[in-house]
Amino acid sequence: MPNHTRGTTIGSRSERLCKIINHDEKVPRMSPDQRQLHFPFVLPQGINDHGQIVGEYLDGITGPGHGPLLDGTFTTIDVPGASFTVARGINNRGQIVGSADGHGFLLDRGTLTSIDVPGATSTDASGINDHGEIVGTYLNSSGGHNFLLDHGTFTTIDVPGAFLLGCCFRGINNRGQIVGYYDPHGFLLGVSVPGVVV
Repeated sequence: MPNHTRGTTIGSRSERLCKIINHDEKVPRMSPDQRQLHFPFVLPQGINDHGQIVGEYLDGITGPGHGPLLDGTFTTIDVPGASFTVARGINNRGQIVGSADGHGFLLDRGTLTSIDVPGATSTDASGINDHGEIVGTYLNSSGGHNFLLDHGTFTTIDVPGAFLLGCCFRGINNRGQIVGYYDPHGFLLGVSVPGVVV
């Protein structure tokens, strides 16, 4: 379940998107302070300090897939021409990253920019901090990898000992710390210089 610096946690529960205002609240116990949205197959992916939530949902059982933005109202995010859009991360400036049909994207004040790692067969952008640094995963001929995109420069960062296809960067904070997982482990990377894992 993703959360942000104020302790708000988001997650899915039986086809329901839950925003839990009090981070001590236990699921499935529900309170009036919880906001719920009912859509088939909803999965929240990210939240910022303003409580804006992004994620994915399907129309029916098989799709197509859309990237929702919950900000008091429900807004659908669809990359033009894509059959499946997922919004994975949002920063405090409202910039959204995600993927659509194998291509990463950045949505910034209505402007869509593609994010494709050079030589990759697919790219998925999953997290963005307030400095505009973006993390994600990509596939190429040698397998799966993670990347950091910093002001137009891609850096590949592979976690030592991780099975490449099962390793995934999920987010980056304003200190440059990256979180992710590789089955069955979660990890935190401290990146003081782009591309240098400490």
